[in-house]
Amino acid sequence: MALQVSLIAQRDLAGIRRFIAQDQPQNADAWIVRLLATCKRLALFPDLGQPVAFIARPVFCFPVGRYLVIYRKWEDGRGVVILRVLHSAQNIQRILGGLSDES
Repeated sequence: MALQVSLIAQRDLAGIRRFIAQDQPQNADAWIVRLLATCKRLALFPDLGQPVAFIARPVFCFPVGRYLVIYRKWEDGRGVVILRVLHSAQNIQRILGGLSDES
């Protein structure tokens, strides 16, 4: 299975690392490793996530601690694209609202 991480998801990960490093620099890299390992796992097992109900196109989410990995399966079923990595306290519906219009 193939894994693609969108540019905005890469920015999400960088922001998560910076945020964690402010208080726990020793844990920041470990969290990013954990999140990326989950992304790789989702590429192998794309059905692990739950559908995001308010998005018209099939988009899925998978929790990792207090974070949510938001992804879409490739049309050919051979991989996933990670769309966003968000903290669960964020307004997920507002942030993801535009995904229904994206390709």
